[in-house]
Amino acid sequence: MRIVVRNDDTSEYYIQAEQIFGKTANGDLYPAYRLDQSIERIRQSELGEAMARGAATVGTAGGLSGASASADATTYAIKRELRKVDWGNRVVYGGRIEHGFLFMKPGVAYEALEVLIYNVNKRENTRVSLSVR
Repeated sequence: MRIVVRNDDTSEYYIQAEQIFGKTANGDLYPAYRLDQSIERIRQSELGEAMARGAATVGTAGGLSGASASADATTYAIKRELRKVDWGNRVVYGGRIEHGFLFMKPGVAYEALEVLIYNVNKRENTRVSLSVR
C-alpha cells in the first residue's frame, strides 16, 4: 500500500510503520509489516522462489553451496529493493511531502488506516484515522 504524507504545518512529525494499522469494516486491526517481516514474506513467496531459481540457474552450479549462495543473493536483492521504497520510520518535516510503501497482510479489505503520529515539537501523540482509497 502506498502512503503519501504532506505536512502543511511547521512542526515535525515522526511516523513509525509499527504504529500504522489497517482497519477492516468490522473494526479488526492488522499491523503494517516491519521491513524484516516484508523481506521474509517476499523471500518465501512464489516471486522470491522464482528469483532464487533464476539466480541459481545463472550462478554457479555448485550443489548445496551454490543454492545457499543464490538464496543469500536473492534475500540481499530483495532487501536492497525494499529499503528504497519502504516507509519505515520517518520524520516528516514542515512543508515537506514524504512517500513510501507499507506492506500489509494481503487479502484483507482495509477501509482505513489507524496511525499514531508523534509531534516532535510538542512531544505528544495524536491518533489519526485515514480512509483507504
